[in-house]
Amino acid sequence: MDGAAGISWTARTADQCQIIGQNRRNCHRMLPCEGSNPTQPTIRLYWEADHCFETEARVVGVEDNAIAFDRTCFYPGGGGQPSDTGTVTLNSGEVLEIASARLGLDQVVWHVANGLVVPAIIGQSAKLSVNRERRVALARHHTVLHVLNTIALRDYAAWITGVQIGEDYSRIDFKWEGYSPSVCRELENKVNTVLEGNHSLESYYIPEDEFNKRQDLLRTLEVKPPVIGGRVRVVEIVGFDAQACGGTHACSCLRGFGRHPHHSFTFPSFQPTSHWLRLPSYVLLKGQQVT
Repeated sequence: MDGAAGISWTARTADQCQIIGQNRRNCHRMLPCEGSNPTQPTIRLYWEADHCFETEARVVGVEDNAIAFDRTCFYPGGGGQPSDTGTVTLNSGEVLEIASARLGLDQVVWHVANGLVVPAIIGQSAKLSVNRERRVALARHHTVLHVLNTIALRDYAAWITGVQIGEDYSRIDFKWEGYSPSVCRELENKVNTVLEGNHSLESYYIPEDEFNKRQDLLRTLEVKPPVIGGRVRVVEIVGFDAQACGGTHACSCLRGFGRHPHHSFTFPSFQPTSHWLRLPSYVLLKGQQVT
């Protein structure tokens, strides 16, 4: 939702699945490049494999308690999704707790450690490990919000004005003319129907010029998705939706998101301009007016 439909839908081929699987395996064994420095963009592995949780990398910069690597599996936050947390294991064996990550100048991802970091580690190799459980929870919420925002725009002409994704609760705000509590039951049925459809997910890139002609890829009125190297990343729920987005999502399909005692979501409350999503262990999308 860093920024979706009207495109030709095609099923993922066996060759495509093989390539995607190879990308996921490669994120564990890609070797760092020589001669990297913090002014070069960080290679962001999560764009090629949403569930890349570990990688080997080289330290290319240190700034107080923040470290830059030549590549990373850490999402630096954006589009309402918070950054990843995790650990960095240096080749000395020292383990650094990473409290957050942020995107700096020149598209460099900085990993913020708990405590100061010495510049002497520049040039060393390290193992980066994302908090897997937290990443999966955030990615799952993000995917459900794609389904919801597509239905909201397609059926109710509602545009996103704000998003806040969390591990237990997520919020999405819309500019929604004529919203009423009665719409909650409709949304419940429509969203659950999509989630039960076992659609596959895939991501790909299009040139910036093409994106500028594709208003169907937008979900927000003001915030635009990131343009990196003249390209925009598109996340497609095959057969349902495509939208520009730079975040992380469910691994390959929506299986398990629907009516299941451990995979579900509710509307615990709503306001005329704010609608809250909760994804705990209950399935119904429930609405309750806030006074």
